[in-house]
Amino acid sequence: MVISTPHLCVKFPTPSDVVTIRGDARQATRCFQIVAQLVVDQLDLRESQPVVPQEGVINVTLGKTLLKL
Repeated sequence: MVISTPHLCVKFPTPSDVVTIRGDARQATRCFQIVAQLVVDQLDLRESQPVVPQEGVINVTLGKTLLKL
C-alpha cells in the first residue's frame, strides 16, 4: 500500500490490479474545518486551569505602554 498525503491518494494491490483512490482537496479541507470546530465546541472553558503568574516577572514601561517580561 502506498499513501500520498500531499496528493490525497492511496494505492493498494488487489488480486486483479492495483487500485488508486483519490481524494478531493476542497472536501478534505472542509472536513478538517468541521472536525476542528467540533473539538472547539466540545471544550469546556470552566474546566481549564487558571493562569498562575510566574516568578521573575519584570515590569517595563515603554512610553505609555507597560510591558511584563
